[in-house]
Amino acid sequence: MKEQFRSEQEVFKPIALNPVWAEKLSNLEYESSVDEIPSPVQDCKLSIGKNAIYISRRDVFDADRSTYYPIFEQVARLLLSDGKIVGIKIDNDILAPDTFGQLADADPVFHQVVNVFNIKTKTTSEDDDRLMDLKAKSNAEVQEKMEQKKWFLEQPHYPRRMVNLDDIEAEALDVHMGAVTTIHQNYPERYVVTVGAGPCLIVGAHNPKNHASGLTHIDAFTSMEDVVRKLIGGVRAKSVRVFGGDMSSLNTLIQLKDILEKMNIGVDEWDVLNEIKSIAIDNQTGEYLDVRGR
Repeated sequence: MKEQFRSEQEVFKPIALNPVWAEKLSNLEYESSVDEIPSPVQDCKLSIGKNAIYISRRDVFDADRSTYYPIFEQVARLLLSDGKIVGIKIDNDILAPDTFGQLADADPVFHQVVNVFNIKTKTTSEDDDRLMDLKAKSNAEVQEKMEQKKWFLEQPHYPRRMVNLDDIEAEALDVHMGAVTTIHQNYPERYVVTVGAGPCLIVGAHNPKNHASGLTHIDAFTSMEDVVRKLIGGVRAKSVRVFGGDMSSLNTLIQLKDILEKMNIGVDEWDVLNEIKSIAIDNQTGEYLDVRGR
């Protein structure tokens, strides 16, 4: 929905913040700072930033953005200029009527916002049905993601020996983000290594029969199915190990798990959603190593 503004030519007087909101705004240190402000409605969360007041619903979750933990669905933003409300941006038109209806009944500033910007607050039976469907669908999707997160965190992973990058670099092939690198027994290099996977993921494979090893470093722009096929094809392995990922990586992990299952590739280890990883494989022994950078 388009942003709604009232200009001075329309003899519009910007809406003043209440004293609590104004104080919170004045205490924000940085342009990106955001602080929660009291909400007059239990199911609504209000936060204030330098340029907007953010209105979210506590009883509806954003299925797309909820990864490591549930994120409340954002309904709208009240746009600020010189410490006053001058416009509005509706982010969810299904939730907006019910949300602003509750807020307007409970708070005089929101009552003024509703009147000035002509926000619909009366809901029809069709609106109520859409709202119930949205709540049920989004909350079910988020619950499924939280179960997936729990599953990943419960998977066993194993201690690895730590080596210094300086000690193995001369005998190692490096794997860059989005790339796949494999080595074989006739290669001069002994190790394949990739560093700094935080939100990124590392997938590794080793085949002890032909002494082949490989790693791929998956970032946001990587075609996971392509790199997994190249990794498995290059090493001729039947299983992999997966490392890395942070709180923003759950969606990617779920997609990777689906791809591996579809390709009938086993996973020997999920060491994910915990900390930044730098991993090497010793192709002579098949040992997976943690790597300490410079």
